[in-house]
Amino acid sequence: MHYNVLAYFYSGYGGNKVLSLFGRKTQTALLILAVLAVNVKPAYATTDTILAGQGAAEQFITETEADQTQDRTETEAGMEETEEAVSEVVKEDLGEDAPFRANIRFDREFEELTTEDTVGWRRVKKDGTYIWNEEKISEFFQELKEKYDTPYGQVQFTTHDGIKKLFKSDNCGWHLNVAMSVSNLEYAIEKGDVTVDPAWNSGLVYSQDNGVGNTYVEVSLDEQKVYLYEKGVNTLTTECVSGTKDYSDTRKGVFQVQYKASPSVLKDVDKNGNKYEQPVDYWVCFNGSQGLHDADWRSDFGGDYYKTWGSHGCVNLPDEAAQKIYKAVHVYTPVIVY
Repeated sequence: MHYNVLAYFYSGYGGNKVLSLFGRKTQTALLILAVLAVNVKPAYATTDTILAGQGAAEQFITETEADQTQDRTETEAGMEETEEAVSEVVKEDLGEDAPFRANIRFDREFEELTTEDTVGWRRVKKDGTYIWNEEKISEFFQELKEKYDTPYGQVQFTTHDGIKKLFKSDNCGWHLNVAMSVSNLEYAIEKGDVTVDPAWNSGLVYSQDNGVGNTYVEVSLDEQKVYLYEKGVNTLTTECVSGTKDYSDTRKGVFQVQYKASPSVLKDVDKNGNKYEQPVDYWVCFNGSQGLHDADWRSDFGGDYYKTWGSHGCVNLPDEAAQKIYKAVHVYTPVIVY
């Protein structure tokens, strides 16, 4: 009985396991050798027969690799053609450049944008819709933010009696919101407006006049009086009692309302380490534990009470005044204490 040399080897010694030890090319060569050696006995395989099988295997591998190279070339060429086609569609879809004019309003000042400034900011498609380059617009508003933001800086304020004072702003100021300002610009331009108002994080907007806008609470420690201004109009003037002089003084500066509550229980520790709790009906916090609130335990306000019988640092108010201020202010409303 005649055996193929490699068929014998393959079947007799677990060929699947053996072939798995070799790479793809070697596996192919071995299998072809098995086919070519059809009339060779196991003990008498000749060198010529084996070399003939090797040559056939090498030719088969060469032809296979050539086919694979041609397939790759055709695939790459197809991909390039597809990319070019997609690129042309994208270019067409982007539409034409559509620069525009705009004025960014900062109180009575304007930052002007010309059509030359906005080249590449917007494109209009054939269907009339716009594509915005938000990266470029954001860069523009970031520059404005650096120019106009005033956190923890100095604020010039004109008091109720016309005196100009320069204050350090602790937690009060305007902070431009870049992302929302970009949206404001796009929305305004698409509506046909050329005047655009930027957006602010703090709820307080840029103002040239007092530096705190036109709605605020003014506290004069020397006068022991509080003034409420709403949209530039003095709607309330009332006497008060501030922190005890040289012991628990009300801190001076430009602040803003942090939160308010009605009713509320004020809890703190005085300078002697004594804890206290005080219920109030109207509480407007502007500086940590300091704020404006009613004080029904007092019958008199103003004058020199603060020098000997002042508060723990808050601004005590008559009930009606505290209620009016509570209703008029909101978070971020400036509170100026001097």
